[in-house]
Amino acid sequence: MLRPFLIKQPSIYLDVNSLKLNMNKYFFIFLVSIFFSFELFSQVLCSHKTHPISKRDMKLIIAHSRSNKSITGVVTIPVVIHIVHRGEPIGVGVNISEAQASSIIGGLNRDFRASPVDGGIAQRGPSALNADCQIQFCLAKTDPNGNPTSGITRVNGSSVSNYSNQGVQGPPPFNVGATPASITNLRTWDVNQYLNIWVVSEIGNGGQDNPGSFSGGVLGFAPATPSSGAFTPAQIETATGGYAGLFVCAIGCFNDPSNANPGWFKLSSGFDQAGRIATHEIGHYFGLPHTFDDFNPTTCSNGDGIGDTPPAINGLVTGDNNICLGALQCSGQHKNNYMDYGNNSCIGAYTPGQKTVMRNVLGGGFISLTQGDKCDAAFDLSIDNATISQNNCD
Repeated sequence: MLRPFLIKQPSIYLDVNSLKLNMNKYFFIFLVSIFFSFELFSQVLCSHKTHPISKRDMKLIIAHSRSNKSITGVVTIPVVIHIVHRGEPIGVGVNISEAQASSIIGGLNRDFRASPVDGGIAQRGPSALNADCQIQFCLAKTDPNGNPTSGITRVNGSSVSNYSNQGVQGPPPFNVGATPASITNLRTWDVNQYLNIWVVSEIGNGGQDNPGSFSGGVLGFAPATPSSGAFTPAQIETATGGYAGLFVCAIGCFNDPSNANPGWFKLSSGFDQAGRIATHEIGHYFGLPHTFDDFNPTTCSNGDGIGDTPPAINGLVTGDNNICLGALQCSGQHKNNYMDYGNNSCIGAYTPGQKTVMRNVLGGGFISLTQGDKCDAAFDLSIDNATISQNNCD
């Protein structure tokens, strides 16, 4: 088994107090565990280190959530998916089909609403630790100019330096390829009105564009938004140097990890986590740390600062990432949690406390994402589509 190793590199996170980039934190590079069958049991979900939430901040989050009247009930987030291809025909390589791109939304709605569909894979673990977050997603039906849209755009990224052969840069040490800003400059819709998802070929020249030989690496990343709820997506975009939303490799763009439903795009029998990449990364974007993200993720402790996520340890360090139940090194760890590292036979839950954090972010600086009409169809008033009938009233 390949073991993870600790390095000191500049990792990017957002300072809750000043929204400045802090460039001097430890983070882990997690290598995959490969069994003799060469079946890939776990991939790196993301590569950045997030903040644990302090007790003080958690109290403020809970208080804000209770007093916040601007977000109640189910909220719907409009999504635009930008497919950044390299000139391939639609349906080939990174230029995934519209049906495949749409399946991301089905997976997100299942996971964030704790739906029983797909065999109950979003209802795993103790019911007290599995919340309906009352957050759902739609493909936008109205574009920034008020015109009808499918919510899916396509743009050729082959003109962007290093994209065709290396993909997009992730956080260090996966920072080779096109810069995220050079990709988002190709196409971004107003980040205060839409959740932007960029589908890319690979991250950090990791070979994710070749599923047959890919042996592990980063499949997605997103900014680690402060859980305070004080900052807007536009401010996040400025702080990161050009993006607010998430990047997902094309091989992570599908819904059903068990392949129980034809058409849900399980691309390889080895990619048992890849269909939940967007669920995990949106958790970060909406303010959640990893469950083990204290300053020593190899120690069993309440790493994320959220009271109802049990003590956790980084399973990719201990080897527990492929264990759902049984002899865990951190007894009682919630291996079903989307913000833990585990395979898809385990994960399938956000806790009520995590729900509170995410809804605090959506009810704070991200409130504009919940208040628009971008999920409503635009009317096409062009004369070409009008039908004029003779007036026979006289």
